[in-house]
Amino acid sequence: MNIGAVSNAYSYQGIGSEGTKNKNNNVAGDFKNTLDNGYTVTESSGLTLHYKKVAEDGSRCLSSWVDARSGINTAVYKPADFDENDPEYRVEIWDKNGNKTEQMVKISEVDPTNATSAEMHAYSSYLSDSGKCKSAVDSFLMSKNRIYDKTPDYDGLEKANFMDLARDMMQMQYTVGNMQGYLKFKAFYDALLDSRNAFGMSMKSYAFV
Repeated sequence: MNIGAVSNAYSYQGIGSEGTKNKNNNVAGDFKNTLDNGYTVTESSGLTLHYKKVAEDGSRCLSSWVDARSGINTAVYKPADFDENDPEYRVEIWDKNGNKTEQMVKISEVDPTNATSAEMHAYSSYLSDSGKCKSAVDSFLMSKNRIYDKTPDYDGLEKANFMDLARDMMQMQYTVGNMQGYLKFKAFYDALLDSRNAFGMSMKSYAFV
C-alpha cells in the first residue's frame, strides 16, 4: 500500500488490502509510523481512512484520502462495468463522525471551476488512472489546501474553483523559482484544461505575465 501525507490531507493510493485504518495516539503499525514521520496533526484527531480494495459490487478502489482539517474521508471506486468512453466513478464520503454517503460522479459533467472535493477527487483519479496526468491526485490534494488559506472555515464539502486553485499553485511555484513544482502543477492544470475541452466545455489556457 502506498501511504503518504500531502499538505493538510492524507493520500492513500495503490490500495493493497481492505479495511479501515485509524489515526490516534494508540494505534500502531505502518499507518501511524507513516503519518507521524515528519507530519503533525494540529486541526484534527482520531482520523479514519475507509476503503476496500475490491468492493462487493466489484468496483476497485483507486484512491482514498482523509482531510486533516475537516476529518472528511473520500474513497473513489472504479466500477466493474467502467466505460472508457463515458467515465463514471462511485465515491464514498465519510464525515468525521463516521456517517457514509455515496454518489456517482460522471466525469463529463464535472466543472472544475465549480466542483465539490468529492467530484474533484473522482476527476483527478480519472486523470491519474487514464495516464493523462499520473500525479493528478497529489496535485489536487495540494491545490485543495489553498481553500483553507483563503477560507479557513471551509467545511470540506462546499464547491470551489479548482482551476483557480491549481493556477494559484502554479503561480506560487513559478514565483519562487521552483520549476519542478511549477511543471507538476502545470501538468495537472493542462490535463484539466484539455479534458474539459475534450468533453465539450470550452476553457481558456493560462499564461503568466
